[in-house]
Amino acid sequence: VVNLLPQNEIIFINKASAEKNIKYYYGDKDNIIGVNNISELLFSYVSSKPKRFSVVYAFDKYSDKGEMRNYLKENFEIIEEHKFYNVDVVRYETQIVKSS
Repeated sequence: VVNLLPQNEIIFINKASAEKNIKYYYGDKDNIIGVNNISELLFSYVSSKPKRFSVVYAFDKYSDKGEMRNYLKENFEIIEEHKFYNVDVVRYETQIVKSS
């Protein structure tokens, strides 16, 4: 999984508890942010406003119940997605919102 993570982009981990596991293999870098819900993710996102970012969903069917995935799918463009057993890596890009 860590081989799929970009080196120079923000990486959100859907469970703050899984952050330690990713940092163990990826390295203890500042671009990895553990979040427990969509509110925490959005707060961190607004602070940095990256054009692209990744989310590692680890066992999210037991905790988030799809709230984070659904919000991000509606508001950002998925540019890359990798699925594993109970862990998914999804890379998003900011969408251009057209005004009507």
